[in-house]
Amino acid sequence: GIGIRNIRLISGLSGIDVLGQYLPGHIAVSDRIGFVCNEIAVIGLGEWGKVVLENLAKIYAGVIHGVARSNYPEWQAKKDKGELPENIRIQSAKRYKREILRNTDIKAIFITTKFNTHYKLAKQALLKGKDVFVEKPFTQTFRQAKKLVKLAEKKGRILVIGYELMFDSNVKLLK
Repeated sequence: GIGIRNIRLISGLSGIDVLGQYLPGHIAVSDRIGFVCNEIAVIGLGEWGKVVLENLAKIYAGVIHGVARSNYPEWQAKKDKGELPENIRIQSAKRYKREILRNTDIKAIFITTKFNTHYKLAKQALLKGKDVFVEKPFTQTFRQAKKLVKLAEKKGRILVIGYELMFDSNVKLLK
């Protein structure tokens, strides 16, 4: 089997307060103590990315970079009108590598893009020394998943997979 010491499975972001324990500036649930940073990023601001960004803004006081592709103008307009919290910065996906991956102040990246991009984006982030939250589905193949887990372990990074308990049969039974 593959090692999973630094990989975490958590409940979906409808209960995002649980995620606070994984954010920089908090004690991370792993073998190492958390670290302090001022910036995180959310890659993908579609329907679910919007939920992630808005909920992170409620619990995280540092700078949050929101990276949008096709809906970038809409997000930038919201920012310009003052409709977003002050700590949110909106970036174009075209500037992702230059402005997000190379930014050493950004210690954690949340990936909420289409699932066929998860592997590539998570790998890039891990290679740059970032902790990574990947929304489900994690990757397209088991082989990709194994590679990301091994890379996270090699780099000493935390890799978190989003998991929505709403559809879990055990949760349904309890309801």
